[in-house]
Formats: sequence, C-alpha cells, structure tokens
Amino acid sequence: GFQLSFAAVGSIILFSGKFNPISRRRKIAYIITSYIELSISAMLGTALISAYYFHMMPLYFLIGNLAVAILLPIIIGGGLLVLIISGLGLNFEILCDVVSGLHSVMFYIANFVAEMPSSTITGVYFSAWIIGVYAVTLLLLYIWLEKRTLRYGLAFSVATILTAALLVCYPKPEREPKIYITREAYRTNLVIDNCTDSLYIFTT
Repeated sequence: GFQLSFAAVGSIILFSGKFNPISRRRKIAYIITSYIELSISAMLGTALISAYYFHMMPLYFLIGNLAVAILLPIIIGGGLLVLIISGLGLNFEILCDVVSGLHSVMFYIANFVAEMPSSTITGVYFSAWIIGVYAVTLLLLYIWLEKRTLRYGLAFSVATILTAALLVCYPKPEREPKIYITREAYRTNLVIDNCTDSLYIFTT
C-alpha cells in the first residue's frame, strides 16, 4: 500500500500538466481533461508495482478511476462532516445515508468495470528488477516531455520497447495442482488449486 501510494503521488507530481492538451483559459474543459490526466499519471506510476504483486493489469482503469476521482472528494468531505457533527453530539442520519450511498455507488462502479469482458490481463509475472527498467523509462518520458527533443524521444521509445519486450518474454512460473487442508475446529476445508485463475473450496 505504501509503495502504490508513494508511486501514484510521485507520478502525479511528475506528470501533472504534461499531458493536458487544453489551455487553462478554457476552465471547464481543462478541469474535465485534468481528471483524465490525473488518472493516467497515477496509473503510469503504479502499473508495474500493482502487476508485480497481483499478477494482473487493468485495461479499463480510466473508466473506474474517473468515477472514483469525482466521488471520492465528496465522500471524504461528507465523512469528515459526519465526524464533526457526531463530535458535537448531534445526529444527522440523512448525511450518513448520503455518504454511505455514494460509497456504495463507487464500489458498484468499480465492480462493474472489473467484471467487463477483457477488463484485465491476467497471469502477469516478472522479476522485481524490471520495475527499475520501467522507472528509467518513466524518467525518460518526463525528460522528453520537458525538453521535447528528438534525442530524448528516441531514448524513451527504446526504453519503452525494451520494457515491453522484458515483460512479454519473461518466463511464467510453472504451477502444479495442489490441495490444501486449512485448520478449522468445527469443519474441514479443502482448497484446490488446479492451475487456473480460480481456487475451488470445499467445506464439510
């Protein structure tokens, strides 16, 4: 969690304002495109760290992130207001229901996006050192966006191709079917891993 948070914030700081094609003079359009830019920036920083730990990469992250980016500030602000009101000894149930409802909507959108066809690439395995290569690629992207010279553009392109090749060519670990028996006092659980994306659990 710390790694993902640190990478997301660092990436937003680096790339904020670099991808937005809209001028600040067009305020409404600029704010809308800023949400998209924010989501892409955060994903750039967290993509490979997330894939390393969870062995999957989301493809429709932009849809889910935009919904969360809009709802989350309202939920956090409403939650703080509920805490303040509760601290004063007052009970404002309507506000609690609104915050809870928005929270449910946010999770519903996230789950809906996650369950869309081909929403994720699964079975992503690679060594941790490839994240270092990816970090250099991001640094070259930042320099290229700052300098806008052909030399750094080519360097970024080569680093991107190298990172992609390393990810594609990295051998997947071979898995063998396994059966686990968990420790339970009043029941017996069998967890069966048959080398697919699902685990099967039988309880008696």
